[in-house]
Amino acid sequence: LKTLSNGKSSVLQHQLNQGKQDQIGLLRAKHGPLIGRKDLLSEITEALRTNVRLASIVGTAGVGKTRLAIEAIHLLKSESHDVFFCDLTEATSGLGFTLIVAKAMDVVLDGQDPVDQLGDFFKARKTILALDNLEQIASEAAEVIDRWLKCAPSLTVIATSRIGLQLPEEKIFSIQTLSTLEAMAFFSKHAKKANSNFEFNEESFQTIS
Repeated sequence: LKTLSNGKSSVLQHQLNQGKQDQIGLLRAKHGPLIGRKDLLSEITEALRTNVRLASIVGTAGVGKTRLAIEAIHLLKSESHDVFFCDLTEATSGLGFTLIVAKAMDVVLDGQDPVDQLGDFFKARKTILALDNLEQIASEAAEVIDRWLKCAPSLTVIATSRIGLQLPEEKIFSIQTLSTLEAMAFFSKHAKKANSNFEFNEESFQTIS
């Protein structure tokens, strides 16, 4: 963007921002509606709007961490220049983590330290970075995230993991399994998508419970 005139740069940045917003919309559609979690979602977004720069959503597998993170960045996206969602399921090292983040951001690495290069990007713009599925590289990712937070005061990170990152800036939000009523609502919504004739009755209740 630095090599373009101001007018062209603004147009291109608008197109990039629109693409990121479309990505968030697609993610919300892919993962379905958020069931329950409204209080926890409110806690997370309020914390990130105040003084929390690293929010970690921590819970067991399949409990809804990813969907909660997606909804949080959806609510916060209008308050930042850039919003990025990165699926780190395939990351196995600190370098692999950094390369996946760079790819999600459409940043072409130029041979310098990739952590520093991405840090320079974060310095220049108010950014929300959602990092999904970090548990297998929690310690390696924590080292990189720590460097980014220290060099870029305008960076905010939302992480999902089965374990915390053990960083001083981190605020952990523990997510529990759905209540029975929430589980019923979740099951019903997905069942109706698969079969429009689905009816919630005693038999289906027994299936859930």
